[in-house]
Amino acid sequence: MYMSRSAPQWCRLQPGFPMQQAAHTTSDLLRLLAAEGAPFADVAAAVAARFGGDPASRAWLARTLVTLLRDGLLYTEAEKLNAAYLLRFAAADAPGAREALLHLSLPDSGEPAAVRAWAASLATAPTWQLEQLQAAGPASPSSLRQAAGLDPAPMSQDAAAAALMHRRSPQQVLADAAAPLDGQVQFCGLPLGPAPPLLPWQQEAPQPQLLLQPLSPRQQAAAQQQQQLAGLQSLLSQAASSPLVPATQQRLVDALCGSLAPALTEAMAEAVDGGAASSSGGARDALQPHHMRGLVEHNSSVAAELLLVLTARHPAAAAVYAAAVAESPMSAQSVECISTVIARAELPDWVLTTFLSNCMQDTNACQDAGRQSRQVKLLCACVGLALQRQPASLAEALPELQAFCIQQSRHKPAADLYKQLRDLGQ
Repeated sequence: MYMSRSAPQWCRLQPGFPMQQAAHTTSDLLRLLAAEGAPFADVAAAVAARFGGDPASRAWLARTLVTLLRDGLLYTEAEKLNAAYLLRFAAADAPGAREALLHLSLPDSGEPAAVRAWAASLATAPTWQLEQLQAAGPASPSSLRQAAGLDPAPMSQDAAAAALMHRRSPQQVLADAAAPLDGQVQFCGLPLGPAPPLLPWQQEAPQPQLLLQPLSPRQQAAAQQQQQLAGLQSLLSQAASSPLVPATQQRLVDALCGSLAPALTEAMAEAVDGGAASSSGGARDALQPHHMRGLVEHNSSVAAELLLVLTARHPAAAAVYAAAVAESPMSAQSVECISTVIARAELPDWVLTTFLSNCMQDTNACQDAGRQSRQVKLLCACVGLALQRQPASLAEALPELQAFCIQQSRHKPAADLYKQLRDLGQ
């Protein structure tokens, strides 16, 4: 059977309401709910004047509003806003009233955002009875307070918010919901009041306003280089504390030979000259000489490349870092590192002499025959390379080297090296 909007099924089935009276009554209610520009309090007063304020009329009004909202029989936003207002303030105690209002405010209700927000604000608003609103007449702060039996003198924040709610109209609620945010947090146009005061420890000193200006291409390049330099220094620090996988080692070696080499070596040179007191941030974060022992132990190829790059740009600083390697205990990694540097560059005489003297002492003091044999072989290979690359640097260490070869003459590399040293001395 066809059901018109003016005469829904619930009106026809209720006892005590003839068919024509129910249709006429529902139509009048829908016409009142369709008002867009009238304040909500005026709509409530008009509804009370039309249907009366007796308990039976209020019960019928509550059932009607609940059914209209529940069954989706209200089509315009103004009707829904007015119905929600009446349901909250004229029929709050009716069965199903609060559930219908809460359902209207849920995100999955399918209602527009303005309707959901209005229903949510009504759910937390103080209850004003319909008779009080009707007696108040045109909504105003003083009349609303008088209708509630309050003194019309100064209003509190809550009373002002309630008065503002009753003075609003559906048109204003929809306009506020469609307006762009201006930084002031609002909820259906209700004032939120002043922010709570900050505690003493929460108060911060005013910060000066910084005038941000766009960086020039040169400044952008400098900032990017500084960021890349910090990443390279961080990776070097990691290499000094733990072994890196071969792929990462190769990437680090390539980076040391790339465009960051000047900035890196400059920072390391400043670290040697000024130490921790250097004003440069790169110098404070640069690899220090005492880190070379760990770098050689865990990643000797990276240490050798770092010494080579530093030797090419800052020989004095390179000597300090190489001396840190020379003074460390002898190991296969340290000999490999120094041999790589000797093969491609020239170490200062005192650094090479210190390194060889330290290695000879460690080898002679070794009690393990197998380990001592390996150390003799490594050291003799390193000395042979030095004889080819910088023989003049061995003049000071020549007597000690000959004595070492005689002491370790049972090892063939030492005997062969002694012959080379003897020819060099002649």
